Amino acid sequence: MTTSTQHRGVFLAEVLLNESICDEHFRMILDLPAFPGTQPGQFVQVMCRPVVASIQPREMEWSESDWPTLTGAELTGETPLLRRPISLAGRRNHAEGRVELDLIYRVVGRGTRWLSTVTPGTTISLLGPLGNAFTLFPDRPHAAVIGGGVGIPPMLYLSEALSAAERHTVAFTGARTSSMLPLRLLPSGTVDTAGLPTHSVAEFSAFGVDTAIATDDGSLGLNGTVADSFDAWLEHSGVARLACGLHVWAGRYDARDR
Repeated sequence: MTTSTQHRGVFLAEVLLNESICDEHFRMILDLPAFPGTQPGQFVQVMCRPVVASIQPREMEWSESDWPTLTGAELTGETPLLRRPISLAGRRNHAEGRVELDLIYRVVGRGTRWLSTVTPGTTISLLGPLGNAFTLFPDRPHAAVIGGGVGIPPMLYLSEALSAAERHTVAFTGARTSSMLPLRLLPSGTVDTAGLPTHSVAEFSAFGVDTAIATDDGSLGLNGTVADSFDAWLEHSGVARLACGLHVWAGRYDARDR
């Protein structure tokens, strides 16, 4: 967890690393001279186009009966105008206020496709930090973090915070197939096919967190969704699930209805 007197805003960051980690997914590490305090669950908006020194405003005239003709590259070019939201997967504070941010993103369109071509040393623009943070309940010593696909990266940042707060944590992750899981398996680890957490994923194990893996096609871990894996763990742990006023089906619940 970090604190700062700075406010959210637009910041320039240098790309230290931008590597492919699995099918369609990349890990990016950014270096900034300073960045406001962040917490797990927050995100940044990334400009997916080259940073220019300045864009000079200009006037355009058109009649009410006709559309204007747009000629500026910032409007007509191939790169997107709007920023892309990407969750924070981690943060490291260094001397003299310097900050490193970890981003894990999936290439799904023109913006993230451009981002995947960025090389180390490139400067990109960030807007943030944005969004609400997770709550670390001080009276609850145990935690389960659950995320599938692009929902996994913020769980890494959250697991680090839970570890620092001395919470016993288990993680539940999921992907469509094993080649799209943005995590590194430990060579000596074993992934449980029943969907139970094991010492198997390098990123979570760094914080002392065991991990369950589920894939839609059964190519790794449990054959099913991350919700199926969480259900299997609840059954195994013997926790009774009692609910009133919740959206419950097939033994599952929707936490949004709390």
